[in-house]
Amino acid sequence: MNNPLKNRTAILWDFDGVLYPYSFSRKIREDIFYTASIRGAREVLPHLSEEDARRMGRESHERYFDTVTGFLTCAKECGLDLTQFKKDLLAVQLAYAYEGVCTNLPELMAPCHETNKLFEALSPHIRHAVITHGHARNWTRPAARHLGIDSYFNHIFGLDDFNFQLKGQSPFAVNMALDALGAAPAEAIFIEDALPHLEVAKNAHPDLLTVFIEGETPIQKPEYVDIMVGRPRHFMKELLAAHMNDNENRF
Repeated sequence: MNNPLKNRTAILWDFDGVLYPYSFSRKIREDIFYTASIRGAREVLPHLSEEDARRMGRESHERYFDTVTGFLTCAKECGLDLTQFKKDLLAVQLAYAYEGVCTNLPELMAPCHETNKLFEALSPHIRHAVITHGHARNWTRPAARHLGIDSYFNHIFGLDDFNFQLKGQSPFAVNMALDALGAAPAEAIFIEDALPHLEVAKNAHPDLLTVFIEGETPIQKPEYVDIMVGRPRHFMKELLAAHMNDNENRF
């Protein structure tokens, strides 16, 4: 019987928490990412107090898995154009985040030799796209270069590229990536560390293979998740094996 993974020729990747470890301490997260979020918000919304900016930034991250949505009510109350506000805020927040990581936690972006070898081995078989709530130009692309994997992605789409339609509320980003890769759902894999994003994608595309990165804390597998693994490279090994014709060439 054929391995069903052999028919999968495209991967839609989340980025943060998937392609680099996101399990650093809450203090480090606040020091770097929340500080960048707050700094960016107070630059775009100069009247905003640091206390309110911290509260909105935490809500945005923990409730919406992004850095922007928690600030929209405030921007609306200020009479700002929300479309432009979201673009401006995301760009400056993620620029500060990248600066903060490079300065204070460069090891976060240290390449994983094993993962990079797997990307190389899979390259004849698999096309890749990133769909992230980050900013492609100011965060995801430079971070991917640090990780040594940027050349493997055919497309990198940030939150502004898919019109700020959150992955936990709409399959828009998934549809965009599938179209860009020229892949049908039955040919594609979606790898995420946020369960709501996988649920929305699976409801829209039952034939899409959904892979949840559970990290160090195992959970009971939801019905909309096909595979759960601790790290992406564990799944990538299985995918590579499915695409190889003989055991000798397996990674």
